[in-house]
Amino acid sequence: MARPDPIVLDPVRARPVRPRGSRGPQDERWYWRAEIGPHTVWTGWGTRDEVRQILAGQIASDRLGTTRPHLDGIRTVEDLLRRWLPALRRQRRRPRTVIAYEGGVKRLIDSPLGIVRLEGVSRYVLQTWADEAQDRYAPQTLALDLQVLASAWRWGRGMGVFDRPLPEIDLGKIESVSDRYTPSLPEVRAVLCALDGQAPAWVKLLIEVQLATGARIGELADLTWDGVRADVGLLSLQGKTGRRQVPLPEHLLQRLEAGRARSRWVFGVRPASARGVGRYLRRACEAAGVRPWTTHALRRLAVDRLARAGVDVATAAALLGHSPTVMLQRYRQVSDADRRHAMATARLWDLGPPAPTSAPESAPQDPPSAELGTPRRGAPTAPHKFLHKKNYNKV
Repeated sequence: MARPDPIVLDPVRARPVRPRGSRGPQDERWYWRAEIGPHTVWTGWGTRDEVRQILAGQIASDRLGTTRPHLDGIRTVEDLLRRWLPALRRQRRRPRTVIAYEGGVKRLIDSPLGIVRLEGVSRYVLQTWADEAQDRYAPQTLALDLQVLASAWRWGRGMGVFDRPLPEIDLGKIESVSDRYTPSLPEVRAVLCALDGQAPAWVKLLIEVQLATGARIGELADLTWDGVRADVGLLSLQGKTGRRQVPLPEHLLQRLEAGRARSRWVFGVRPASARGVGRYLRRACEAAGVRPWTTHALRRLAVDRLARAGVDVATAAALLGHSPTVMLQRYRQVSDADRRHAMATARLWDLGPPAPTSAPESAPQDPPSAELGTPRRGAPTAPHKFLHKKNYNKV
């Protein structure tokens, strides 16, 4: 992908930093940084035309701070985080990302690090904070909080609050708590049975809808009744690649409709609660005696089932909200049965039928003479008298 040219809208200059990675759709969007002199005033994703329109609109409304914002009073880490939050919310980030960052801001402010003065933020102070936080939070949460602090620090440095980078610390190797195991259908059935009586009714319904649609857990957690089109049997889901329409079987639609009056959320609980379905799932896996799997494993299972059913890649990607490349590279998991079926279908060892061999050309035969006569059909033909052994010496 060719790097787009910078954008100059006096006094703002924006430059592309990096394109989207392989996890997202290759839609020609780049991550841009807009600056006024040495100060960063805007960052976000977009094409060159989109970023130009955004900057032009914000310059017209003076939202970029073409006049330098008032930054007095930023003395501690808490001050920095609170002043950075409005800038975060102005960026083009997904709502869930903003919510996650806001959670990181709250944890940092509530920690002993919040009262530390900016000039006192050293490697020793950060490492001490991280060592103490490891006893309270998961490694992924701690890494997120450090990322939040680094983003706020870059903003403060770009705005001229201070002129030194954030000291680097070592969090160690962060192991993922979940693997990429994809359950079989009998394992899913066993877990659904184990959920009866062990979890609220909405948990089992949520898992069943995810199994039927292959949707992300966050897409279903955020689903409101505006996104349920029962008349045509569709769910309207807002995902990473935009909004898409996903068919849902009639019996699941009826079960969803039964709870319409209870809440504005389709599954009757707030999104934060719905995203916590994983803890019920872990207990159900243990109760069913199967290998633990996550809600995201149902997306991989959906990819596998669509592929084995012969659904073309473009249609499957549209149903699941993927680009075809990402779907095949990250979600399609080939099993031994898939390999054996592919070999049996392709028959790579089969050379095909042998090519027909043409008979050698023979010299033209003289028509049978009257002396020899023409044998009757089906009658045995006797050898010519000249071929008898007693006539060989006559030649």
